[in-house]
Amino acid sequence: MNRCIQLALKRAFDTVISLTVLTLLSPLMALIALAIKLNPTLLPTSTARSRQKG
Repeated sequence: MNRCIQLALKRAFDTVISLTVLTLLSPLMALIALAIKLNPTLLPTSTARSRQKG
């Protein structure tokens, strides 16, 4: 019984921490996405589309 309680508490703790970090970082991720959307030249050349003839 004690092991089940420990696992449940660990899962709850992990879930709360994950949601907190995601909530705190979501504005930063949104700003990065907006910056990439507004200025696609910030993308590395490996992910940018190349224009090929033929």
